Amino acid sequence: MPKRHGADVRIRTVQAILESEGRAVKQAARKLGISCETVASWVWQERASEQGTELERLRRENVELASAYAVLRSVVLETMRSSARR
Repeated sequence: MPKRHGADVRIRTVQAILESEGRAVKQAARKLGISCETVASWVWQERASEQGTELERLRRENVELASAYAVLRSVVLETMRSSARR
């Protein structure tokens, strides 16, 4: 049965690796007595989670910008129509 590591070990390990730009995977794994594959998997999962969070934020921002664009477009079109009537 695989050995389980506490969440605190996982969080600290991943944080240290991300701060070192991923160069420390082998070192961290060796230091903790964990396989490189396990540590790399932790890092991959964290990066995927961060990307998912960023994607959600960008989608919300896109909806807000599309709405603002629609409002501005209607104001500009109405202004142009008013100018043409004069």
